[in-house]
Parts: sequence; C-alpha cells; structure tokens
Amino acid sequence: LTGVAPESLSDGGAMSSDANAATLPGAADAESGREIIATAQATVQVKSIPEAATAIAALAEEHGGYVESTEIGKSVPLDGRTDPATDTADSAYGWVGIRVPSADLPDVIAALADTGEVLSSSTSKQDVTSAAIDLRARVDSTKASVERLTQLMAQSGSVSELIEAEVALTDRQAQLESYEQQLAALDDQVAMSSLQVQLTKASAPTTADPAGFGDGLLAGWNGLVVSLNALVIALGFILPWLALAGVVVLLVWLLRRTRRNRRDAAGSSSGTSVEEN
Repeated sequence: LTGVAPESLSDGGAMSSDANAATLPGAADAESGREIIATAQATVQVKSIPEAATAIAALAEEHGGYVESTEIGKSVPLDGRTDPATDTADSAYGWVGIRVPSADLPDVIAALADTGEVLSSSTSKQDVTSAAIDLRARVDSTKASVERLTQLMAQSGSVSELIEAEVALTDRQAQLESYEQQLAALDDQVAMSSLQVQLTKASAPTTADPAGFGDGLLAGWNGLVVSLNALVIALGFILPWLALAGVVVLLVWLLRRTRRNRRDAAGSSSGTSVEEN
C-alpha cells in the first residue's frame, strides 16, 4: 500500500476506524472488536458421496452460505481399464468447498456428522484487525484527498494547473478503488468462512470365499507347472553352452597331455645318449 498521504496513518484515523470495527457485519468477535478470518477442513466417510455432497450443499444454504466448489469422481484401476463391477458403482472420492457465515461455522462442522462419520476436522484463524484498520484509514484519507483535488480543479486558473490537478486526481481515484477492493475482499473473508470437506467412500465389509482353498490349491499347482516349464527352458538354454565348454576343456586337456608326452620323450632320449657316451 503506497502513495497514501501521511495523514492517512494518523492516530485519529486509526482510532476512528477501530471504533467502527465492532459494528461491521464481518466482525468475528463483537465483544473484543477483533476481526478474524476462520477457515476449516474436515474429512467425512460416507456411504454415498453424491448424496453427501448434496446434503452439505443444502446445509450451507440453510445457514445462509453457498457452495464454492465441488469435485466428485470414481477411482480408476491401475491397468487403465474400466472394471465392469464398479462401472455403475458410487463415486469413490469427492471434495466440497462451502462458505458459511463465520458465526455459524462451528454449527456447520458439527452438523457434518449427520452426513457420515467425521474422521477429522481442523480450524485455523487469522487476526486481520490491524490490516482492516489500516485499509479503512487509507480509504478515508484517499477519499479526503480526492475531494481536495476536485476542489482544486474547480479553482484552477490556468490550463497547466488544471492538467496537473487532473493527473493527480486520476492517480488518487485509482488508489481509492484499489483500497476499497482490498477492504471489501477482507471483509468478505471475515464475514464468510471457508470449509473444505473431503468425502471418502465407506468400504463394504468383505466375506470369506467358500471356494478360497480350492482356488488357492489350483493357483499353487499352476505355479508349480509354470516353474517346471521355466526350469526345462532354462536347461535347454544352458545345455548347448555346457557342451561347448566341455569341448573346449577336452581340447585344452589333449594339448597339455601331448606337450607333456613330448617333454617326457625328449627327456628319455637325452638320458639314453648320456649313458652311451
């Protein structure tokens, strides 16, 4: 927030705005005059997500609020194919964002138990009293500046003075609109709290399959057959390499034996020649 006249931050302006804060519709605490932005989140496990989303929307309207966003979808199998068994099943997840009056937020959170089992809930609060006071002081100061510039334009005698006053007036009007928009957004956040509700599907209880043992036995037999087939294929792949390795070992053994026989024969011949001499 820049470009505001120094008088906008004076003590008098701040005190005047603070005195009016408690009477504003967006005041979260009327006794203390503090302005609080409250946001909440909750996770609810329900039987039917679309029905729960409709019930939460009705709950928001009942308390004078509205639905801000909704997202409902079905789970997708990992292989990317649609499972016929769940093709017509209820949605698997959902998000519902609502806004309700800040004073009604605790009651709305408590009423979520009527739609399903509340697994978790949390609320966070932010004190924006100082920011609201500062914005109101800047709005008042800028309005006063706009009025003074308007009077100066009416009293301007020359064209240059008129142009200068008009430029300054346009700049201050733009600042005033910006401050008013920021203040309106802040008051709206204080007056209407946001509640994000995550909806999860309650899983159906599973029952034991009477044919489970037979299915397990069949699966084990099929696994054994597959393992034996894999072993046979592995042996068929390794045998040619084993045969080749055996031929290489045999050749090496024959070469070494031939060399040893030659050395032995040479040694015998040299020994006989020495004895004859």
